[in-house]
Amino acid sequence: MKQILNSILTLLVLILARHVYGQEINKGKLIVEPHAALLFDAGKVNISGTNTPFINTLYPANPADQVNQKDHDGSYLNLGIVLAKQLSPAFRVGLGADVDFYLNIGDYTRYALPVYINLQYTVPSLREHLFIYGNGGYAPGLGSNFRNGAKGEGGLGYSWTGKRSGNRYSFSLGYNYQQLRGVWQYVLTPNEEKNRLFLTQINSVNLNINSFPLKFAIAF
Repeated sequence: MKQILNSILTLLVLILARHVYGQEINKGKLIVEPHAALLFDAGKVNISGTNTPFINTLYPANPADQVNQKDHDGSYLNLGIVLAKQLSPAFRVGLGADVDFYLNIGDYTRYALPVYINLQYTVPSLREHLFIYGNGGYAPGLGSNFRNGAKGEGGLGYSWTGKRSGNRYSFSLGYNYQQLRGVWQYVLTPNEEKNRLFLTQINSVNLNINSFPLKFAIAF
């Protein structure tokens, strides 16, 4: 029985290898790689330098009013592109740019436009399927919607070459850090005489956003 199971497993591996393994990675090749990712929340969105979760509007005179103030909804979106050069069959280096959508952080969607250096190492012994990648860069501020801040990302992925198209496809899972600087936090204070809340203070805070990106990419 054990021999039969081993034979079936070997056959499945051979079939899979035949269908997903295509052209080798060519040294010196210029690569254009667009990608899309769903970023899963990796914890609270904290104010930089503290363990305090970010809440968009504070009610110091009545903390009970903050019960319905959520700090984030747990998922974000990412779209981007990498332009890279294959320095060897195992190693490539490139320049990337993304658009990040951080949904409902403090009841608002926050945006970032990080530009970064991309490094990727493909494990040759695994027939050029398994790879490790790392991104490091910075998001410049742009207007009132796009915040500036440092970016760092790394992860593990699996790629294959399309048998007909010749394009290289990949899935990856990693860890992403993005700082958003200069986010406004509002402080409201009640006025008992008028029975209303008044804006009494605006704080500028820096946020640390941690997430696990699940990414799909196509390299041309």
